[in-house]
Amino acid sequence: METQIYGQENQGILLEDRIEWRQEVAPKNHTRATRKNASGGGGSKAEKEVSIYSLTDPRTGLVRYIGKSNNPKKRLGYHLRIPPSCGMRRWIDELRSMELEPVLEVIERALEWEEPERFWIAYYRMGGNLLNVRNGGGGSSPEHFTEEIRAKISASNRCKKHKPASLEARAKMSEAQRGRKHSPETKAKISAALIGKKHTPEHCANSGAALRGKKIGPRSPVYIAKLIAFHTGRKRSQETCARISAAKKGKKHGPLSTEHRAKISARLKGRVTSQEARTKNSESQLRRHVAIRAEKNAAVEMQVAERLI
Repeated sequence: METQIYGQENQGILLEDRIEWRQEVAPKNHTRATRKNASGGGGSKAEKEVSIYSLTDPRTGLVRYIGKSNNPKKRLGYHLRIPPSCGMRRWIDELRSMELEPVLEVIERALEWEEPERFWIAYYRMGGNLLNVRNGGGGSSPEHFTEEIRAKISASNRCKKHKPASLEARAKMSEAQRGRKHSPETKAKISAALIGKKHTPEHCANSGAALRGKKIGPRSPVYIAKLIAFHTGRKRSQETCARISAAKKGKKHGPLSTEHRAKISARLKGRVTSQEARTKNSESQLRRHVAIRAEKNAAVEMQVAERLI
């Protein structure tokens, strides 16, 4: 049989001949179930045959898409409503503008469909007209993407603004993510990617404006316990302490409201400060007084020096 069957001459080839031809040119590890289907023998009735189908351009007769389904006709209707890729959408829209539709054809049936689907996608991709993004066989990554294509996709998606999701969509996403935990390896990757990364002033301003005046609901005891466990024993760096000190210096706070004072009083009532905390507070206050006294003495010395001059 001719090896170049991915053009218009592909249309008249019988299903059995296709499978026989694939088994001749494909690696010898094709499945036993596929052999039975090609010879007319059946497997277990409980196992459903999966159809490997092609979508052909009715204008040129060239195969543009390879897929698998238990119900190819139903899958074609789904493709027409929601094309699986941008290339498919453009192609289908072009056909619809001419009042045409893709031609569906089953090219093979098998109980184990992974190897046949991979083969037919790789084969028809040699013609340069296939719109499949993935390599088939249940694979999740588009391995044929070059680094240049990946860089272009990344650049086009960067800083891309999407429409806000509806409340129903948010609820579904929240339910899907509930209970999921990152593996230690994933956490390490996220941490490495965020180390040294700084937000732009514009981003900080936008975040501040979005959070300003926003009230946070009551936190659960479990969440509070996690926060305490996370912050216990953590020490701020000298740089962080200097930034906090510079931000608070000279900043005056207005008088607390009666309600705010009552909340603070109720929270602190019955709380006993440990001896270690008392010692730290005492040392901190002592250092503060020493620094204030040194600052005053320096100011007095400067005034005396100015008078002498």
